[in-house]
Amino acid sequence: MNVTPVAVSGQQAAGAEPGVRYKSFQDPMLGADGTVTFVASLNGAATNADSGLWMGGPGNLRPVAREGQAASGLPQGVRYDDFTFNFNPLMVNAQDQVVFNGSVTGGGLFGRAIWAGSPQDPQLVARDAANTADSTNGESYLFLRVADLNDTGRVAFASAINVPGDTRRTEGIWTGPPGGLSRAARSADPAAGTSEKFIAFGEPKLSNAGQTFLPPASST
Repeated sequence: MNVTPVAVSGQQAAGAEPGVRYKSFQDPMLGADGTVTFVASLNGAATNADSGLWMGGPGNLRPVAREGQAASGLPQGVRYDDFTFNFNPLMVNAQDQVVFNGSVTGGGLFGRAIWAGSPQDPQLVARDAANTADSTNGESYLFLRVADLNDTGRVAFASAINVPGDTRRTEGIWTGPPGGLSRAARSADPAAGTSEKFIAFGEPKLSNAGQTFLPPASST
């Protein structure tokens, strides 16, 4: 087996200013077409710009998002925060589209968000504290989990839900393209094929046919 390094600690970081080098790596992923994605921390960069997401292959890496950059789809002053703080894998599909989670800071906003679409211009899918796609009474996402992406550009993700005036644990799963989400399941919904109801969810997976797999979840 021939093994070729994609990125090496101490190497100039692709797309970064001269002298900024890869320090360490986490959350590597491999796409169906061989595209590699990873999170990296950096040496030689300001402390508020020393992490990011990259994709590509040996000699052909490109940055997708960098800590400190303007966060796509959010108001001026809101920036990507440290990508190494949580599990934030960058996933790529067969159409060279991506999905990733990350935290934001600045502009009075905070928490996690999900982006998907073109690596050059990812679209905001959802953000903590923003109304859920199906909200009718001010319900909002409370903690967005890692999203999945299929080859048609649809995403799926789970999140806790903040329900005004209700302290009970409530979670949901949403699927669809950016800007066209719909809810697939929610706490207290009947669990199909059983006499139980959903309480909580794991991270969903999507087929290329648009089917949503709900991983083992709590029910009662």
